[in-house]
Amino acid sequence: LAEAGIRVLGPAASLEEGVELAGHDGVDAALLDVELSGGDEVFPAAQILAERNVPFAFVSSCAGDRIEDRFVARPMLSKPFQDSEVKALAARLLMPRGR
Repeated sequence: LAEAGIRVLGPAASLEEGVELAGHDGVDAALLDVELSGGDEVFPAAQILAERNVPFAFVSSCAGDRIEDRFVARPMLSKPFQDSEVKALAARLLMPRGR
């Protein structure tokens, strides 16, 4: 993503790091892996992003049924994926939105 001119704040390997980054003022969009190290799931960080109206998507090898109901409408990119797919998803998340 950095090669596409997108400033990257992560990755966050733990839930604690993810929650910290989710609350960061410089976050314009986020790509979240559902399962973090230690078996933690990213949903608390996703909730912070949702409350802050920050667009985000899940990037994961997990099946869709692993996504909490409140987040099922969010975009999902399944692993394995191509760099071009990640760039396209990031561009979609960063598109200007009406507020």
